Amino acid sequence: MKITPIKRIALYLCCLLTVCLLLPPLTARAAGKADVQQVIDDVLAYKCRSAGAADIGALIDGDLTANAGVTGDWYVFGLKQYGFRHDYSGFSAALKRFADNNEVESPVTDERIALLFACLGAEPGYIAEVMDSAIGQLGVMSYVYGLHLLNNGYTSRHTTASAVVNALLDKQLADGGWAGMGEYGDVDVTAMTLAALAPHAASDTAVRKATDQALAFLSSRQLENGGFKTYGQESPESAAQVIVALTSLGIDPLTDGDFVKGGHTAFDAMLSFRLSDGSFEHAHGKGGNHTATVQAFYSSVALYRFLNGQPGLYMLSAGESPAPDPTTRQAAAPQTVPAAPTAKQAEPAATQAPSVTAAPQSATTGSATTATAATTAAGTTTATTEPGEAISVIRPEKRATLPDFGGGEKTEATLTDATGTDAEKTGGAGYYIGGAVGIAAVAAAVVAVLVKKKKR
Repeated sequence: MKITPIKRIALYLCCLLTVCLLLPPLTARAAGKADVQQVIDDVLAYKCRSAGAADIGALIDGDLTANAGVTGDWYVFGLKQYGFRHDYSGFSAALKRFADNNEVESPVTDERIALLFACLGAEPGYIAEVMDSAIGQLGVMSYVYGLHLLNNGYTSRHTTASAVVNALLDKQLADGGWAGMGEYGDVDVTAMTLAALAPHAASDTAVRKATDQALAFLSSRQLENGGFKTYGQESPESAAQVIVALTSLGIDPLTDGDFVKGGHTAFDAMLSFRLSDGSFEHAHGKGGNHTATVQAFYSSVALYRFLNGQPGLYMLSAGESPAPDPTTRQAAAPQTVPAAPTAKQAEPAATQAPSVTAAPQSATTGSATTATAATTAAGTTTATTEPGEAISVIRPEKRATLPDFGGGEKTEATLTDATGTDAEKTGGAGYYIGGAVGIAAVAAAVVAVLVKKKKR
């Protein structure tokens, strides 16, 4: 039977379609370490501009120190965990004045301040007093914050890490989550509790079982866009807390199948709240928000640490590497902005506690390895391991292969570049377009060849 040119074209197109259908489905480009670093740098650039600071050192010594105990704490914590080297003694002194001159409202506030002092290696007397007076005195979060201190080598005359772990396990709800009140789990509180329990998950079977249940709870609450709701409203803060929890447990939030919904991750969902100036909004269309921005900042630091093979956000490794370029460069020229808010004007500080110092338990935390080294302003490089796999300490069967970082770290970007492209902000929509264009190009080439043959 003779096959006409038209039938031949149709046959080739059918073959091409079959091949396309057998290929893996197109998904958004997975974020890499450079993407995460860009989010961090853009937030810092935004903060420097809004505070009128010439660079990050000036930001710390100016706006952040002026707002110690109010809105400055979590930025300092994030910078410390990112490896930004600076003399933080001025901030520590300001935080001590805040603690001395303001009525501390609750044991949780005491613990929050103690955790930040621990992060800075300051005020051991204050920390010791809090360790003996505040742990477990105000619900779940007073256990969570206290456990972070205990996990890092601080001690209490009245309790132990094991006792606090058991108290938290007793407070786990039937749905697998934790909450400040009520009978149903809350995404934020569950994620924060997981971050505190993480160092114990590898060695304690009861913790591992509870953690698995909590992860199942969080996975079931994840939306198709990768995000999470708390009290019926999606927010970047909820996604941020989940990122911190997963990375603390050695789970890659960018690739783990239980936390990729509809092709989207929690990081993708968080970025959907990102504004062109580098800040984040709490709700779409509401404008920049302090709490949303700072939690997006330190959760990105947590993700960066994970991708860089460092311990979880709440564990301080010995010999931290300096922050990668460009955070050590000079920021954009300050713009004319309103004066920094006073303590009374500022929005409430983020609720999550900072990381702490002392003896880290890195042996119990998951880690990831990278194939590149981060270039610093001094021209040195951060030591990294050979390419490998991140293995969850609580789910060893979950081997999360790190994404290809596409040629290594950025070395030319500056803090002034706070916009990025729409495709970058939406998790790589260009991948879809590129794939479609590629298929169309192949199809067009096949048709062109067949038409040429027909003419002959």
